[in-house]
Amino acid sequence: MRTTRELKKILVLEIVLVFLAARLFIYTGYTRYSAQTAAKSFFVKVMNADLDGIYNELDIKDDENEFINKEAFLKSFDAMQAVPFEEYKVQEFYSENNFIQKYFIGSVAASQNFSNGTVTIDYTDEEEEAHSMNLQMNIKDTKKFFIFQNWNASAENYIVRDFTISVPKGALVKVDGKELSKEYLKIGEYGNESYVIPQIFKGIVEIKVSKENMEDIIAKVNTAEGIFRAESMKLKPEILQKAVQQAVRDMKYIYMAAFQNTGYTELTKLNILSENNEEISGYYADLAYEIQERNKLSVVTGDIQPETYYYLDEDGRFRIEVYLNFDYSGIYEYEDYWGEEMVKSDYSGYQTSQFVYCLDDSRLLLSSIRDMEL
Repeated sequence: MRTTRELKKILVLEIVLVFLAARLFIYTGYTRYSAQTAAKSFFVKVMNADLDGIYNELDIKDDENEFINKEAFLKSFDAMQAVPFEEYKVQEFYSENNFIQKYFIGSVAASQNFSNGTVTIDYTDEEEEAHSMNLQMNIKDTKKFFIFQNWNASAENYIVRDFTISVPKGALVKVDGKELSKEYLKIGEYGNESYVIPQIFKGIVEIKVSKENMEDIIAKVNTAEGIFRAESMKLKPEILQKAVQQAVRDMKYIYMAAFQNTGYTELTKLNILSENNEEISGYYADLAYEIQERNKLSVVTGDIQPETYYYLDEDGRFRIEVYLNFDYSGIYEYEDYWGEEMVKSDYSGYQTSQFVYCLDDSRLLLSSIRDMEL
């Protein structure tokens, strides 16, 4: 049976061993969970293109959303602007500072700037030439085993902030099949507006822009460019053809009313934009007066060659300009030399008349007429 003195020695020895074990645990923990160790681990995963490992060690978990998640990261990775992964094959080596590449053995060391969390990775290539890479390491609020600091690599080199998609007003936008909600929408100007995604991975995404009466835009876009402009969407050909057909009908109807000296009330049969009603009324009155004043009795137009242009107004509505190019001929009358009777004669010419329509949903509303004088 042990004496009291022996028991005390054993107790002291146990305390010392516990103390040493605790010191070893703490030392090992601080070494294992240091910024340098985390940076070296991340560096090896980067050089190996270990996508799961890279994502798991990024300081990103608190910012995950529909565009910041592992699925989006893996999808956009091909265009990520980072180390040229395909040139290397790196593995952890069993020694403290070395790693093994596919073609050579190099060495890697890490040093930390404690003022800003930057860790410099120094490594050598097969020619023993030195290279370096700076990694920004962020400390997390949570700790390992409630004691040791928890470090993750900054995601700044992998993320684009405020990625902007500029589109015509009212357009719908999908990014990789996800329709952007109004929470991403920012007020624009000159008939355009922008969707702004606060954070998205650098890489290739598919963007689809659609708007009623317009041809869809589908494009592969590198988000690293920071902005995608889809302002030059094209109207569907059938809309432009419809505008031409309506311009021809409106032109013939207006000429008919003017030659018959019909009052402006007859023009209410036309689809006129209410805000331009007074302007078109005044133009029609001047045209009818000119035709009656010059005693023109009829007009016949030749083949009509149309041209179309369109643009967005400040309210985001499309304005379609239709130019009708045509030869014309007709009959007018005038008093003879002695002023005793009216004599009929021919007149002819070439004209380019302009009709402007506002596209309101699928309706074309006449907003302006120019150059119908004969």
